Amino acid sequence: MFLLAPLVTMAQADRLMRRWKMDSTSIGQKVMIADSLLTRSYNKSNYDTAYIRRPRYPFTVKVRYNVAGSQISTRAKLDGHSYKYDLSTSNQTTASVALSYRGLSVAMAINPKKLFGKDKSKSFNFTLYANRYGMDLAYQDSRQYSGTGDYDGLHEDFTTDLVHSQITNMNAYYAFNFRRFSYPAALTQSYIQKRSAGSWLLALSLINGRINVDRAEEVEVPEARIRMMNIGLGGGYGYNWCLPHRWMIHGSLLPTVNVVPCNKMTIEGEQNRIKYAFPEVIVTERFALVHYFNERHFANLTFVNYTTIHGSKKQVRIIHDKWRLRVCYGLRF
Repeated sequence: MFLLAPLVTMAQADRLMRRWKMDSTSIGQKVMIADSLLTRSYNKSNYDTAYIRRPRYPFTVKVRYNVAGSQISTRAKLDGHSYKYDLSTSNQTTASVALSYRGLSVAMAINPKKLFGKDKSKSFNFTLYANRYGMDLAYQDSRQYSGTGDYDGLHEDFTTDLVHSQITNMNAYYAFNFRRFSYPAALTQSYIQKRSAGSWLLALSLINGRINVDRAEEVEVPEARIRMMNIGLGGGYGYNWCLPHRWMIHGSLLPTVNVVPCNKMTIEGEQNRIKYAFPEVIVTERFALVHYFNERHFANLTFVNYTTIHGSKKQVRIIHDKWRLRVCYGLRF
């Protein structure tokens, strides 16, 4: 945040330079040069202005409320034993404030539960959305799982701290109709979609991480370790539907087929490779609802969900879902 703080004062830099009589080697001059390059890149028009345009104001402040969670479903039949787990995390909620200048953003989030020691999860999200290409990266380290499990027909209720997951999800896209269809218009509002348009999308997906089930006296289930690393290639379609009264609805679906499977399960120290069963898939779903009250004020809701299915019903089948819901109010100036 401190490194990006000069961006906040760029609008005043020219006046300050005249007042302080800064020379060409001063920090203010360097800030102005950086701002000039950023503005030139921001206003570069490689899109159809009848369908897409930039906001008229360079600064945007957003107040956001975020909710996230994940689920894991496992079915296994190994060495004459059957295993079944259905687990989910408690919803992780955060409130955040974000400041954007010509498409670059920095945000600060607060998790009320973590302040009181009630949430042991850690998460990190990085997004880069452009009209032609983009990606999002989500990492979660959680011990907040609860749910049910069955081991050879013996039913058990899981409580928190028994299951620990460290999972990274990544999805990248390339939009073929990038001159008329804008992903950031729906998800970051750094563009404004003027007319309805859609695009076929090329997609690359990745999931990497581990799930550990620890042994505990109160739960009669074996110790288990699941290691996942999958890369998927595929494509899908996205559409921005512009409605009257400054409303817009976005929906996109990006299914990819796993082409680099590397999954292992270790139960009580005995390792078993999870056999590949076509088709193993990684699916990324996005939904957004945007409303502009006027040129300065807007509100939006976005939902992103990652679904990963790998393995087979005959041996081991693992389904992992991770989702994030965000409600936002924005002000431009």
